[in-house]
Amino acid sequence: MTLRKKYVVSLYWAFTTMTTVGYGDVNAVNTAERVMALFAMLVGASIFGYVVGNVTMVVESINQQATLRKEKLDSVKEFVRERRLPPYLAKKVKKHFKYFYARKSVFDESTMLDNMPSCLRGTISQ
Repeated sequence: MTLRKKYVVSLYWAFTTMTTVGYGDVNAVNTAERVMALFAMLVGASIFGYVVGNVTMVVESINQQATLRKEKLDSVKEFVRERRLPPYLAKKVKKHFKYFYARKSVFDESTMLDNMPSCLRGTISQ
């Protein structure tokens, strides 16, 4: 067996193991079949990853306000960590902002209202 053939066989084994398509009844016998199978598994794994990534983005964007709230609370935690606040004070600060963001919209309302026409802004503000 040549070095090139050993390399193809080892890549075929690795990709078959990683993509969990198994070692069933039908398997690649020669180098051309193995190369084709490698290509097919690589394309399949890429498409699967693309689909999973897009589904994740859709699910995350469903509740944008919750995502923004989490980002803002993460920045509060980072602030507390950078300032090296004592634990009791850090807990108070985090608790305050958790309450604050639960009661107030996490969207920058003043900027949104400033960018609206005055007739629309007046209707919303009432």
